[in-house]
Amino acid sequence: MEENQQGQLSENLQPQPVQEENAYQSNPEGNNIYNPPTLNTIITSNIQPNENQSKQNANNNNSDTNSLWYDLSILSWFLFLCAGLTSYKEHLAPTLYMPAGAYLTLVIGLITTIGTIGFIIYFKNTTLNKNQNMLNGLLGEMSKYHSVCLFLVTLLLISLTNSHLKASFVFSLIFSILSYGTLFFVYLKTEFEGAWYEMLTIKKGLFSCLIAFTCYTMFYSIGAIGSMNDDNEDFLKGSGVSFSILIGLGNLGFAFFFKDIVVAIMNLLIYIEMGKFFYDKKPGNIKADGVIDIIMAIVSFGVIFYLLFKERDNLYRS
Repeated sequence: MEENQQGQLSENLQPQPVQEENAYQSNPEGNNIYNPPTLNTIITSNIQPNENQSKQNANNNNSDTNSLWYDLSILSWFLFLCAGLTSYKEHLAPTLYMPAGAYLTLVIGLITTIGTIGFIIYFKNTTLNKNQNMLNGLLGEMSKYHSVCLFLVTLLLISLTNSHLKASFVFSLIFSILSYGTLFFVYLKTEFEGAWYEMLTIKKGLFSCLIAFTCYTMFYSIGAIGSMNDDNEDFLKGSGVSFSILIGLGNLGFAFFFKDIVVAIMNLLIYIEMGKFFYDKKPGNIKADGVIDIIMAIVSFGVIFYLLFKERDNLYRS
C-alpha cells in the first residue's frame, strides 16, 4: 500500500510537457490549469518585433536618402515644362533649308502636353497618395537619375531657341547626345506597375517622347552646323538623305523592340513636319529628302498599327 502511494507521488512530481499553443489546459476534474510560457516562446516573441522595427527603420532610411532625389525630380520636371512651353511659343523652325530640318512647334507642344499630364500624375501619386510602387519605380537605385535627363533636355531646348547661332547648335548637339544616352539608360532601369494612363504619360509617355525627340535633334544639330559652312552643297545633298533614313531606323527600331507605340507616334509627327518643311523651302537641286520623309511616315504608320493590334498587351507594361 505504501509502495503504491509512493509510486503515484513520484509520478505526480515528474514535470509534464507544456503545449505552447494553449497556455490553459483542463485536468480530468474540469479545472483549468495555467501553464506559463516557455523560455523559447519568450525569446521568439521578443525577437520578432525587433526584426520588424529594423525593417521599418531601413525603409525610413531609404525614404530619407531618396528625398533629395525627389526634390531634384520635381524641380527638373518643372524647369523642363517651362522650357517646353517657351520653345512652343517661339515656333522653332529653321529659316533656310537644312538636312533634317522641320517645324518643331507641334512636336514640342505634344511633348509638353504629355509631360504636364505625367507630372500631375507623378506628383499626385508620390506627394499626396504616397504610392510606394511609383516611388520605388521612379526613385530607385538607378531610375532616380531621371532628373539628370530632364535637366539636360531643358538645356537642349534652351539652346535650340537661338537657332541663328552656330554655337547654339554645337551645344544642342552635345546636349542631345547626353540626353539620349541618359534617357536610354533610365528607360531600361525604370520599372513599375501602374494603370495604362500612368505608363503612357511617364515611362512610355514622356520618356519615350524625349528619346524620339533627342534622336532627331542629334541629326538636326549636325545638319544645322554643316549648313552654316561656306561650302555646303555636297554636304546638303548627302546628309539630307542619310539623316532622313537614320532617324527613322533609330526611332522605329526602338519602338519595335521595346513595344513602345509613343516613340512610333512621335517619329510619325517628326517626319510629317520634316516633309512639310522640305516642300515649303523647295530646294531646287535636292529632291530625294522629301520622298524619303514620306516613305518613313508611311512606315511609321505601319509600325503603329502593328503595335496597336499585335502587341496591345505589351504596350502598357514596364
